[in-house]
Amino acid sequence: MNYHSGSLRRGMTLAELLVVVVILGLLSVVVLPVLNGRSGKRRLVDAAEAVSVHLGQQASRAIGSRNGAAAWYEAETSGSGAGQAIVALRTGRPRSGVAGSTIVDSQPGSGNAVVTLACSADVLPAPIEFAGIPTVFTAQTTSRIELADAGTNRNAANLAFPSKGMSIPYTLRLPPQRRASASVGFLNDDTCIDLSCSTIGVYGFSPVVTGMGDATTVAIEFDRCGRPLAAWRQLATTSAWVRTLLPPITPVALLVGLRSQVGAAYATSTTADDPGVNWQNPQARWVLVDPRTSMVKVIEIPANASTIGDSQAFVVKALRGI
Repeated sequence: MNYHSGSLRRGMTLAELLVVVVILGLLSVVVLPVLNGRSGKRRLVDAAEAVSVHLGQQASRAIGSRNGAAAWYEAETSGSGAGQAIVALRTGRPRSGVAGSTIVDSQPGSGNAVVTLACSADVLPAPIEFAGIPTVFTAQTTSRIELADAGTNRNAANLAFPSKGMSIPYTLRLPPQRRASASVGFLNDDTCIDLSCSTIGVYGFSPVVTGMGDATTVAIEFDRCGRPLAAWRQLATTSAWVRTLLPPITPVALLVGLRSQVGAAYATSTTADDPGVNWQNPQARWVLVDPRTSMVKVIEIPANASTIGDSQAFVVKALRGI
C-alpha cells in the first residue's frame, strides 16, 4: 500500500508552539498561587491535628492512672519565635501536692507574713495555698517565705493569717515533671504553638482570660478521669510556676500558627511581607481543650479578625454549641 507524503503530520508550527507556551504561562500565574495557598493551609491544619491528637493521647493515658497525665510544652530558646514558639510535643508526670502546717513567724497586720516550710529545693518556686486564705501565693525559697500583702486578705468570711506563733495548714502545689524518656513529636514546616497568642480562658466566654506570652513552659494537667484539671505555666521572669484551675468556664485555647509570625504586630492590611500576628492568619487554627466535655477540637479562624476576641469567635460558637 502506498502512502502520500502530503498526508503525514509534520509537527507543530512555531506559531502553535508560542500559543501553547503563552497558555501554560497564564495557567501558572492563575493556578500556582492557589496551589501554594492550599499547601500553606494544609500544613497548619496538619500541625493543629497533631497537637489535638497529642492532647487526646494524654487525656486517654490519664484515665485510671495514679496521678493522671500532662501535656508538656517548652518554648524554643533560639531561632525564629524563640521564647514563645512550641515545636516539640512532650509528656509530663503530675505530682501530688505536699500538705502540712507551719507557724506564722511575724504578725501580718498591714505588712507581710513570713512562714517557714520544710521542703526540698527542687520543688520551688511553686504555688502554695493556706487554709482559709482565698489568695494563691508563690513559695520562693526553701526556708523563710515572705508572702507580700498577706494581711490584706482579711474579710468577713475568714481571719486571713492568724497571729504570730499560731499554726496554719498549707498545701504546696507541685507542677508536673517532664518525662525525659517518653517519645517526642515535632511540628515541622515552620509551624508551632504560638504562646504569645494562646490563652487560658476564651474571650467572649470566660469571665477571666489569661495569656501565655509570659511563660517559657506550659503543662496541661489531666486528672485520673481524663478531665482537664489545671494549666501550669512557668514564668520567664522568675521561673516560678503559676497554676490555673480549669473549671467548666475556663477552657484552654492553643493557637497553632507559623513560627515566622510569632511575636509579630497586628497588620491593618496584611501583605506577603507583613502577614501580621498569628491570630489574624485565617490559615492558622485554634486547638480547644474543653473542660466541660474533656474534648479537644480544632477550630478555624474567621477572616478579617481585628482583635484576638474576633479571632476566637468560632471558638465561642463551638463552646456554646452553635
